[in-house]
Amino acid sequence: MWFKNIASMSGIMLLCWSIACTTDTEQASPPVALDVDRPLHVEQVFGNVSDVTFRPIHSDGAHAIAIGQRRFTIPGGASWASHTHPRYAECWLTQDGGASWSPWTCPELGRFVVVAHGAAFITANADDPGLYRQALPDGSPERVVSGEIHDVHKASDGAILVELADRTYHVSTDGGERFSPLDEGSHARLAELVRAEVSKAGGDDPFERERHANSDHEYRVQAIYHADPQLLMVLRIRYSLDEDLYDYGPPPDRAVIVRTSDGGASWELVRVEQANPRAHLTPYLLPAVHGLLAHDTTVALLTKTAAPLSRDKGETWEDVGAGIWSEADLIAGPHDFMTLSTARGQGSTSTRYPAWSTALAGNHEVWLAGGSRGRLARSTDRGRTWSSPTAQDFSAVWRSGEVAIAAGLGPGLHRSKDGGKSWDIVVPRDPDDTQEQRCLKTPDHTVLGGDDSALFIGGSFKDTTFLCRSLDRGESWEQVWFGEKGSATPYHRIESFQFAGGRALLLTDRALLRSDDRGDSWSPVPLPDFDAQKPPSPRMPAGVMAFDGTRVFIATWSMIWRSDDAGETWSHVAREPRSTLLRAAAFRGDTLIVVGNGQSIFRSTDGGATLDRVHEGDEALFGLTERDGNWVAAGGLGRVLLSTDDGASWTALDSGTGHHLLRAVDLARDGSLLLVGHGGYIGRATQTQ
Repeated sequence: MWFKNIASMSGIMLLCWSIACTTDTEQASPPVALDVDRPLHVEQVFGNVSDVTFRPIHSDGAHAIAIGQRRFTIPGGASWASHTHPRYAECWLTQDGGASWSPWTCPELGRFVVVAHGAAFITANADDPGLYRQALPDGSPERVVSGEIHDVHKASDGAILVELADRTYHVSTDGGERFSPLDEGSHARLAELVRAEVSKAGGDDPFERERHANSDHEYRVQAIYHADPQLLMVLRIRYSLDEDLYDYGPPPDRAVIVRTSDGGASWELVRVEQANPRAHLTPYLLPAVHGLLAHDTTVALLTKTAAPLSRDKGETWEDVGAGIWSEADLIAGPHDFMTLSTARGQGSTSTRYPAWSTALAGNHEVWLAGGSRGRLARSTDRGRTWSSPTAQDFSAVWRSGEVAIAAGLGPGLHRSKDGGKSWDIVVPRDPDDTQEQRCLKTPDHTVLGGDDSALFIGGSFKDTTFLCRSLDRGESWEQVWFGEKGSATPYHRIESFQFAGGRALLLTDRALLRSDDRGDSWSPVPLPDFDAQKPPSPRMPAGVMAFDGTRVFIATWSMIWRSDDAGETWSHVAREPRSTLLRAAAFRGDTLIVVGNGQSIFRSTDGGATLDRVHEGDEALFGLTERDGNWVAAGGLGRVLLSTDDGASWTALDSGTGHHLLRAVDLARDGSLLLVGHGGYIGRATQTQ
């Protein structure tokens, strides 16, 4: 939810118009003079960021390898990430349980599979098939299993199962020093167990049961649990897609849990799990079991509808609520997973991994999380607290003279007193002032704007939304508006905020509020008739605003509404034919500029009556600002675009910002830019001569 909220509002809440925001010194300065032919010189002044997303992490507790995926763009504007292509791979290694990380050369053999007993196990490419073991940190790869490898699985006790393409299996119980094949008849016995399960789709008719049993189905190992001599495997069954077999499509996915204690000479069917047949997606595309977690004698299966739990190595099972665990049952697995944990019997669950994480790994004592913008974190208390190099995603910036404020998702509000050269977290002046504590320490600041006389920040915290004000350029803060879910003011999120001429407009997902006294009091004003342009909905679509104290524009999904009386009455003035998610808007005189997804830039020169698409590209644009007819837009992959002809044409500048996701931009009267974005990125930019 937080990403959508910020994306909806990140650009226009940052605009600071000369009527309300400039000082006498600024007004006496010459007009801004920017040039589309000159590159930007960018100095990163804050943030330890990267364009890498870590996914996955492989760990044996002490050792872990985090695989980074770089973003790249393909024709059509979509952004993707891949860790299988060496060009986009970046690897980091820890040998102390995540306390410290260092770059590590990604092997060229193939993809990573597991880390165990101080070694990395990687599969080779098709030209040199096999499983290779490489001692960490810099040992030479040595082949430990020959043949084409389909997959490799690691149990919580460090045992490794190799599944070959020919459906034979090899197991190591000594950290990969030696692999022994399971009984040569294992595959045939497993195939017969699966065949019997598939036949049940034929109902009670013996002919239909035989027909289904002989259909073109398949199974693969999904996860394992090992407690010598016992080996438990989760096998995912994929049914045949033959239309002649099924009148209404194939049955939902099933997973059979099987167990052997004699090296595969015999197998026992432990239990069967089925995907939710009422899933909103095609049920046969959904796995019946999403993962297996284990620690010592406790084994748990993660499914969509339940969490089967065994405390005796899989001998007996009990179904507990999905993700509901007692404190004694908190467990961590060796591969990618997301752990849900609360006290047993309670109806709600709480996540214990960072919100930005895309991978989680570790053991019972140490959890490691990896995520976007090059972030790696470590927890030694089962996910209650995390250490992380940076967890800030800036989405808004405000500047007046030498004072600048940056806000977004993450801990605290950041303030600069030297024009953005250095930054510090704003600390509450009174530790007993709960309102100021909420204003500054909320993890989700989504709006920021104002002038020297009144500066505002707002966002959400747990089940509340709020707006705070500073009358001393960010030194101290007070709460001026508060909305709580389920109360008389059921606001769920703030969409946008604007302040101009002493008036403030606050757009939420339920209402539009206005203050005529710099935030002292608030009253609702009518919203545009959104339902006249789309099917009825109890909540307004995500929107962005532009406001000069009298005129207001609200833009959402290529539709533009205008008010000439500060929101008292509205008219629908324009609609762009192709539906585009709009993320920022601003106007100067009768010129209105709106930016959004696909690097789309729309322009109107008649107050919104007509709207023309004047630019499009790949990444989305989030930030937009204007001064003296110079327009600057910023967005994904470090894109910075400039227009010096009042928005008629746009040029992409050589920004030097790398691939950082830029969410907001501020243009000062001296022509310098402040750029902020994900991963705590803040950059100061000037044009070179």
